[in-house]
Amino acid sequence: MQEEGSVQFLHQKSNSPVCCAFHPKDRYTFAFGGSDGEIAILSALRGELVRTVSLATLSLARALNALTFSPDGSKVIATSVSRKVSIVDVERGTPVLAYDNCVSPGEGRQPLVMHPGQPYLAACITVNARGITLLDLRMPLPFDFIYDLHEDSINDLCFLDGSWPWGSGKPVLVSGSSVGQVKVNSVDGRPLCAFTTEPPVTCLAPSPEPYNTTVSQGYPSVMMASTGEGLVCWCVGERPWKWESKQVSPSRVSRMKYTHSGGLLYSAQGRSVNRYRRYPESHQCVGEVYAHTAPILDLDLSPYNEYLISAGQDSKIGLLRLGSPNHGWTQYCEFT
Repeated sequence: MQEEGSVQFLHQKSNSPVCCAFHPKDRYTFAFGGSDGEIAILSALRGELVRTVSLATLSLARALNALTFSPDGSKVIATSVSRKVSIVDVERGTPVLAYDNCVSPGEGRQPLVMHPGQPYLAACITVNARGITLLDLRMPLPFDFIYDLHEDSINDLCFLDGSWPWGSGKPVLVSGSSVGQVKVNSVDGRPLCAFTTEPPVTCLAPSPEPYNTTVSQGYPSVMMASTGEGLVCWCVGERPWKWESKQVSPSRVSRMKYTHSGGLLYSAQGRSVNRYRRYPESHQCVGEVYAHTAPILDLDLSPYNEYLISAGQDSKIGLLRLGSPNHGWTQYCEFT
C-alpha cells in the first residue's frame, strides 16, 4: 500500500493558473487554465507538461476563469474574461466550438459545471453574473438563459442528480450568491426551493453519493457551503423543503471537494489545503495537508482519489499523491 507523498509545486512562469480540473476517465491527466489564455494539459504521474492550447487572440482579453472536462473526457470546456466559452478537443488539442458574450467576465475562478446525466449540457453564469447560461455542446448557440435569478452575483453552481428530492427524478441546479441566497432550480428555470444565510455564499459541495443511500448507516446526504458564518453543513430534514444548518468551521473556504466515497473532504482555505473527516453527524478537521505562498483559487481530486491538485495565486500548481487508487490494488504478481 502506497502512502501519501510529498507535495510538488509546478511553477508557471507566464501562464499563472486560475482554474484546474482532472480528466474524468484518465487517472493521471489534468488541465489548468491561466492568465495567458492557454489551457495546459499535464501528467500527474510524471509532473510534466503534455500539451498547451492557446485560446487568446490579439483583440480579446486573455485570462481564463473556469475550466472543466466533459463527462466522457473528450473535450475541455473553458471560459474567459472576454465573455467567451470555448470547447477544445483533448486528443487533437484544437478548439472546435466557441460561444460569444454568454459568460461573466469576472476575474478569478468562475462557476462552470457539467450535467451529471447529459454529457453535452453545461452551465455557467451570465454576463451580469446574476443568471445562468445553459449550453448544449452539440449546438452552435447557447441552449437557454435563466436571467436575473439572484439579486447579486452568483459565486458558485452545482448540479444535483435526480435522486435528490426537488427534481422529481430529474437533476436540478443549486446556486449561491454574494448576498447569501441559495436557490434550487430546475434545468428549465422553475424555482423549487430557496433559503437565505449569512452572506456571502462562496462555495457549494454536495456529498457525492445518491441522495440518502447511506442514511441507514447514519450518513445522511448533505450540502457543504462556505458562507459568512464559515463552513456550514446543511442536511435535508424530514420534510424535503426544510434545511437544517450546523456550523463546521469558522474559516472561509474558496473551493472544496469530497472524495469519491464521501468519507473525506478537501478544502482550500486561504493559502492552505485542509482535510476534513466526515462523521454521521459532523465534519471534523484532521489538519492542514500543505500550503501555497498565496491564496488558492481552485482544487480538484483525480477520479480514484489518487492525486490532489491546486491552483494558487503564487503562479504554482500544487500536486500531491494521496496514495493508492481507492478502487483496489493495481499491480500484479505471480504465485509459484
